[in-house]
Amino acid sequence: MSFENDIFISYAHIDNHPLTEGQEGWISEFHRTLEIRLGQLRGEKPKIWRDLKLQGNDFFADTIVEQFPKVALLVSVLSPRYVKSEWCIRELREFWRVAEQHGGVRVADKSRVFKVVKTPVPLDRHPEEVQGLLGYEFYQFDRSGRPIEFGRLLGSEAERQYWSKLNDVAYDIYQILEDLEQQATVEVEDSLKVPNSLAEGKGEGGRGIACKSPIYLAETTFDLTDERDKIRRELQQRGHLVLPDRALPPYNPAFERLVQENLERCRLSIHLIGSRYGIVPEGADRSLVELQHELAIAHSHAHPDFIRMLWMPVGLTAQEPRQEALLSRLQDDAELLQTSLEELKTLIQDRLNPRPLVPTAEKAEDRSESDPLRVYLICDQRDEERSPP
Repeated sequence: MSFENDIFISYAHIDNHPLTEGQEGWISEFHRTLEIRLGQLRGEKPKIWRDLKLQGNDFFADTIVEQFPKVALLVSVLSPRYVKSEWCIRELREFWRVAEQHGGVRVADKSRVFKVVKTPVPLDRHPEEVQGLLGYEFYQFDRSGRPIEFGRLLGSEAERQYWSKLNDVAYDIYQILEDLEQQATVEVEDSLKVPNSLAEGKGEGGRGIACKSPIYLAETTFDLTDERDKIRRELQQRGHLVLPDRALPPYNPAFERLVQENLERCRLSIHLIGSRYGIVPEGADRSLVELQHELAIAHSHAHPDFIRMLWMPVGLTAQEPRQEALLSRLQDDAELLQTSLEELKTLIQDRLNPRPLVPTAEKAEDRSESDPLRVYLICDQRDEERSPP
């Protein structure tokens, strides 16, 4: 189906109050920059709207809800005030209800509701409808554990993080809008087809944007969030579905069950190991990072064609005893990589698109007699000095 508007932004008005006089509010800035970036990706200005008036009047149904069937996506900006606001929760739930009746909440395995988290809110306080969605977190914690929101006022690094996260939101919105547009085109074409058109090979098999094999990019600790986001963006831009595509349950056995279900869909898993041990799901005795890796190992034993990649930054130092013990155990893993992030991205593509092997005889003919024979030696970094050429 087609829509008159692309996006409705649902937010608490207090979150748009500027911190200093003369500055644009956070929501206004988000609206403006999302409109610009999404327009650059789509090649045309998107139709984004939000309620500019103070909420709480009696004309809710007439002014907003009646428009929801004509809106493709909802961006819900979560904050402490948002989850306390009956008005905001009603906007979210009404859109969810309408979406279920008009095309479904999920399209091409993507949600039509986007959860942007402006200020940290415990997951159990998120509206039930979006608890299972992965959120776009526009903040990070400093060393003292205090949240620092992304934006211009907090320095160049906070501004860089803002643009990086905004680009994630814009690109994911761009993808689902493309899916919706193609779906609408197919529906029009189907309405013009003769009844036996499916028998001619023009049916369900040709629908949707082609997607390469899903990849499991394991959740990691907060110190590697930026690196994980960079890998995820590149994989998505190359057409891969990146899993998990929704929040992992914070308790067992639901956590392990969902990880296993996701691994079953993938041919490759990528695990990033940082300096922190990470969160331990309720009912488990190991961190989510370690559990995901162990489940991937078990999956690879049952499926020999499954590829597992384990990576940690060069010179990584553990910040706590449990992580130090884990790093020591992982040193014996044959799949362990200690490279730069760019080298890791190259290796991922090599694993996904292996080059065909050249027969030994052909390689011998191509090599001149004067060319030296090269041997690549794989060894532990600690043994490098003991491995002379």
